[in-house]
Amino acid sequence: MSHPIRFFVYGAMLAGEPEHPRLGGAALEGEARTVVGFALVEVGSLGAIVEEGTGAVSGEIYLIDASVIAKIEDDHPKLYRFESVALEGGDSAWTLVLDRDLARGKRRVSGGDWRARFGAKKPGELTPAGPFVNWARTRNRS
Repeated sequence: MSHPIRFFVYGAMLAGEPEHPRLGGAALEGEARTVVGFALVEVGSLGAIVEEGTGAVSGEIYLIDASVIAKIEDDHPKLYRFESVALEGGDSAWTLVLDRDLARGKRRVSGGDWRARFGAKKPGELTPAGPFVNWARTRNRS
């Protein structure tokens, strides 16, 4: 029997996210954050880590079987590279890394936290109006 692989997830495979079942019931080891030097980008409905910048990315560590990695790689051929990344505290884990060329033009997630990408709001709280909305509200007034 092979040893479980420490796998860092940071986007749609986080607990409670739509792609989490791909982990096949893997055991959660805990929360983690990469060292500085990574950015989190949106690729459609998925998140992706890119080696760039001065930020860090938040996520979770799962203990998974090699067959789970093979299935994930088969589902996303040529999109990600399976690489070891350094984590805060001197540890490391394997994760999926997107090539910089494929990240060109994609939105960077501020703070490197997938779950906070839309901003934290309380139930029923409205998003403050931006410049365009403020302009639209006043454009026909004399």
